[in-house]
This record gives sequence, structure tokens and C-alpha cells, in this order.
Amino acid sequence: MPKKIPVLNFEECSAIARAAVELVSKDHPGSGISIAICGPTGLLLHLEHMDEASWQTLPIAKAKAFAAAMTRLSTEEFAKNQKEAGRSVKSFHSDYTDLPGGVPIFWREKAGGPLVCVGGFGVSGFSDPAIDVQVAGDAVAAAAVQLGIELYSSKE
Repeated sequence: MPKKIPVLNFEECSAIARAAVELVSKDHPGSGISIAICGPTGLLLHLEHMDEASWQTLPIAKAKAFAAAMTRLSTEEFAKNQKEAGRSVKSFHSDYTDLPGGVPIFWREKAGGPLVCVGGFGVSGFSDPAIDVQVAGDAVAAAAVQLGIELYSSKE
């Protein structure tokens, strides 16, 4: 029997997306973002666009989620590793981005168990990339609390 790969379900994706929208609406009124969630193989599971966000944020959020899911690193960490190795992010894969705001999503089935990457989450919409990064990490943490499961945006 083939090994089952853990993947985020609709409820989990929706909770992460809802948490991101709520954070932006509360902390940055009048601002908007696009968000994307990919599964562990990079396939798109969820895509949303707030009315206040510009349209170019959609493909950027998707690229951030894809890169984070496939590399199991934040887009910032991946870009740093590629630069240190003397490589371009685009030379690695044409759909990757080095723009901050993409985080991997790790899940732990039980206390003390291993962390398993179940996807990537990309946020795009702020001119300050630090806000995209903050929203992405905070939304994953908020969704974990709401759902009562162990989800993390890094292995640390």
C-alpha cells in the first residue's frame, strides 16, 4: 500500500486564510492581501484575494506558497541559501520566488513526534515585506490554536 502523505484539508486551509484576513483587517485597516496555500507537493489548495489588494499580489502569493512548500523553508531562508551558494532562485525553479512572505507549514501528529511539512503559505500585499512575513507566521499560529492541532511555520 502506498504511503499516505499528510496534507492540509479544506477546514485547515480555510482557518489559516481566515486568520490572515482577520489579522490584516484588525492590524492594518484599509489594507489587503492575497493568500495562497499549497500542499506538500506544491499543488495549489487554496487561493484568496482581499478587495483592497492589487491583482499582481495573486501570482506572487502563489509563488511564495509554492517555494515554501517545495523547499520546506521560508522564502527568505531559501533566498539566503541560494545567494550564499552563488545561485539564482530562478535558476533553481522558474516558479520559485525569493520575496519574503512564504512560510512552510509543519504539522505534528502527536507530542514529541516528528514535524512533517504539509504545505506552504504565501502572503502578498504589503510594500513592507516584513508585514507579509509577520502575517504568514501569525496566521498559521492562530489557525493552530483555533483548530486545536499542532501547526508551525518553521521547524524551530
